[in-house]
Amino acid sequence: MTANAMGMSTGRLVGSWCLVLLATALWMWWRVGSARQAELAAEQRLAGVQRQVARLAELRRQTQVAHGPRADADLVSRAQHALEGAGIPLKAFSSVQPQGDQQQVDGIHLQEVQLRLQGITPHDLGSWLKSWQVPGQPWVIQSMQATHANPTTENPDPDDNRFDVSLGLTTPYVEETP
Repeated sequence: MTANAMGMSTGRLVGSWCLVLLATALWMWWRVGSARQAELAAEQRLAGVQRQVARLAELRRQTQVAHGPRADADLVSRAQHALEGAGIPLKAFSSVQPQGDQQQVDGIHLQEVQLRLQGITPHDLGSWLKSWQVPGQPWVIQSMQATHANPTTENPDPDDNRFDVSLGLTTPYVEETP
């Protein structure tokens, strides 16, 4: 059976084929445009990830990681030195409590401790924090809680401007095995 026998003229047949080809070309053009948009979005995501990786590498270079034993003894002297530097009496230093270690990637451990200061004013705390942030300080403050100080035998009158402060500190270290 031919096109003429089906009642279709040659012009109509060519026109139908042209419409099919045009529809196919439009569909392909639309797909290429969609693919280009997806490519641009992927390039933007890649650039963002590369910036984040570069920032992480920079932060990693800046992070001081102790090699060897944990730095427990060092913390007490650093805290007392910061108190002296801030002009706060050493009796404000209350305690240091280990909170446990967490193993991170690449054999790095994160040591956590709770440091407690008692009966200090907000001004004292600011001075201590300023004195604490010295170059080469491996201990990073991760959390801070302040509660109104309880009256003591030395100071039985409650003072609304005195606080007991609990600081969560962390420091990274790599444990060397013998």
